[in-house]
Amino acid sequence: MIYLETEQLKCVSAVAKYGSFTEASYYLSRSQSSISKNILKLEAELGIKIFSRTTRSITLTDAGRELLPLIDEMLSVSSKIEAAARSYSIPAGHHLTVGTIYMGSHNHIESVVAEYSIKHPSVEIEFLESTTSALIPALLAKTVDVAFVSSMYLIHQEVNFQTDPRFISHTVLKDPYYLVTSHGHPLAAKAKIDYSDLKDQVFITTDKKMQVYHDAVFKVLHDHGISPKVALQCSSVRSVLKMVAENAGVAILSSLAIDANDKLAIIPFYTPLIRDTQIIMLNRPKIPVYIQSFYDYLSKKSSRRR
Repeated sequence: MIYLETEQLKCVSAVAKYGSFTEASYYLSRSQSSISKNILKLEAELGIKIFSRTTRSITLTDAGRELLPLIDEMLSVSSKIEAAARSYSIPAGHHLTVGTIYMGSHNHIESVVAEYSIKHPSVEIEFLESTTSALIPALLAKTVDVAFVSSMYLIHQEVNFQTDPRFISHTVLKDPYYLVTSHGHPLAAKAKIDYSDLKDQVFITTDKKMQVYHDAVFKVLHDHGISPKVALQCSSVRSVLKMVAENAGVAILSSLAIDANDKLAIIPFYTPLIRDTQIIMLNRPKIPVYIQSFYDYLSKKSSRRR
């Protein structure tokens, strides 16, 4: 009988994902020698070579390519079993600090958090609203246990925290950005917008603390030869929308943040920016059970509602 250890399977999956023992060691918080020993032990147990190793690279063998989907499937089942068990084993008295970006008034995440709180009354949850650029160092400093953060990119150009070995992350929400104008604005009649249409426009934005938003929006405008003129910076999305309704300028905003009314026109882009909201936690050898439980619940439930 063959005995498979979860740790061995995790090592194979990580090395296959990152193509490097170094990156896999960062991701798993294990030494490279430990990862290598686990893989060699599994190869000996199975009687095959999973990886082909040279001084410069490590690649999957034919057998490894066939086994990898099965290994990932086993790890997924193992994770689900652990998550189900954890949900019934959280002792009382835990305080969970959750950092979150502003997601807009139409998101489903808050409902899922409420469900979790009802099912786990022993966990006291504290919400801290901030920005991605502030929440990342807070997570690294362990002043925040879990965080909802965002990445922004043009559709089909996905780049998010899943490639950062410091964190464990899962996308819980994706929403496109729209152009918002007043109903009387010349662009309001367009069915769709190209960024080149915005060449002579005046913009209203949120304040610069929302760095991910500013970096993404300004980059896409600059890439289309536009040096945006910002008339107003507002501390809240509500203020941005009010100024747009008064025809003080146009805005580029998430669909979840826009409260439609008869004073606003909401126009999709041909190639929209996407806000990819992820739940992330610090990647460490021993994750406290109440943190892991919250992460697992939000990852699972949010994915079903996306």
